[in-house]
Amino acid sequence: MEEWRESPPETNEARARLTKENWVASPLNGLFMGDLYRVGAEMLLDIKLYQGLDMFYEVIGDPGRLIETWEKTRARPASM
Repeated sequence: MEEWRESPPETNEARARLTKENWVASPLNGLFMGDLYRVGAEMLLDIKLYQGLDMFYEVIGDPGRLIETWEKTRARPASM
């Protein structure tokens, strides 16, 4: 995902790649949005919304940072 930092893909391209590589659950990849995948996807969307696209892609590239990064997002005021 290093190339995404240099040249971020369009939203549809990113979604297609993340689905194909099983980062995001989809009927196309057989991961039918079980609770685990739904929660992970919601965490990623929170990170994208509150910390921006750069941090979103950093977490995609290093999924071990998901919980730590998301917890920092949750600590932000609701007004953000």
